[in-house]
Amino acid sequence: MHFDLDEDGTFLFPPATYGDGTAAAYVKFWLEVPISDSILGNITVGYAELMRKEAIATGIRWGAGYDKEHYAELHHPNRAREAAADLAREAAYEDFMGGWYANNPKEIKGQHTRLIARAAQLFFFSRVLNDEDQNSVLESTLTINGQDRTVRDIYSSYRLKHIRSHFQLPAVTSSELLLDIRLEVQKLRG
Repeated sequence: MHFDLDEDGTFLFPPATYGDGTAAAYVKFWLEVPISDSILGNITVGYAELMRKEAIATGIRWGAGYDKEHYAELHHPNRAREAAADLAREAAYEDFMGGWYANNPKEIKGQHTRLIARAAQLFFFSRVLNDEDQNSVLESTLTINGQDRTVRDIYSSYRLKHIRSHFQLPAVTSSELLLDIRLEVQKLRG
């Protein structure tokens, strides 16, 4: 006896096949499948955490370069010059980070989260398509903040591969984190 199951699929657990197997059926599924608010919340938290870490690392690298270049003024024996150099460093840092954040938003805005999540899944699961269809899907556009952007560009610019683990329910993530902590504690205990 053989059973053919009709799989509907969900955002977290997509079907093995997409309708008639065409790129259109694939895209239709990902653009229409419901996404829970808890998953969207988890994605925004993951992105914000990634940006926080990247901002810190970027700021440290900038600071090291700035401090090396301006070492003499930052450590000048004249306290007034040293204070002025510190103020100039603070202003330069704020200016630099302001420019960095202009190209690297701190967060995914709520009104864009659903589209960004869909673009991520369109990108991530596209390997089920043949090369031509895959390329067509990845070059398709979605409008975010009044701007047409390709699926590939959205996946890249929002660094979605780096927050892939956040594409799940928060309870799952919490459970996994607790398991990781338990394993680390066990290692420490020997």
